[in-house]
Amino acid sequence: MNRDGVARFLEGLGADGVKDVRANPDDYRWRQFLAGCRDFSERERHYVPRVLRQLTWRNLGWRLAREYHDPAGIDRLEVRDYYQLAESIWWEQHP
Repeated sequence: MNRDGVARFLEGLGADGVKDVRANPDDYRWRQFLAGCRDFSERERHYVPRVLRQLTWRNLGWRLAREYHDPAGIDRLEVRDYYQLAESIWWEQHP
């Protein structure tokens, strides 16, 4: 997964009518993103459509883990890479 892949993934969400309500990236949002990844990969939680109508940092973590999940598990450094790519795209869109 690379920056272009994450950008296409985010564009696809917008095309599907998902409203991006993410706030400025910071440490709290990183922890929310990580929690979303863990919700999918460790806790095997399923988010309901109502939750997925809006894009938050937490459900973006869940969505990316679902999309790129390796059955062997998701590595914390890999998760940090996902977040940093999404964060850089967010800053470009919100100068």
